[in-house]
Amino acid sequence: MQLIAIDVLVVLAFVAIGRDTHNEGSALVEFLQTAAPFLLAVPLGWVVTGEARLQPIRGGLCVAAITVVVGMAIRKFVFNDGTAGAFVAVAASFFGVTMVMWRFWAQRATAAA
Repeated sequence: MQLIAIDVLVVLAFVAIGRDTHNEGSALVEFLQTAAPFLLAVPLGWVVTGEARLQPIRGGLCVAAITVVVGMAIRKFVFNDGTAGAFVAVAASFFGVTMVMWRFWAQRATAAA
């Protein structure tokens, strides 16, 4: 499995949790519309961070930051959806923690093997 898929799963989990928390339902089209800006941003994060993308702190935070900034820009200017400060803060926190943590655990598992 490509490791970028883990960041994609992070985005999908964020969207699922958010839509459930706000009782927005689980219809596939609406789910994908919510996820699309961030799913488009993740590969850009991987390209920009290059070799550092797998490093827990540097790579995780860079990919998370690019995912948030580019994802929010796409959300606002392409999808004409909201980017309230609280939403940006929650997204940044969630992506920052999860995108760092999976890299940290993957690095530890690789070192232990």
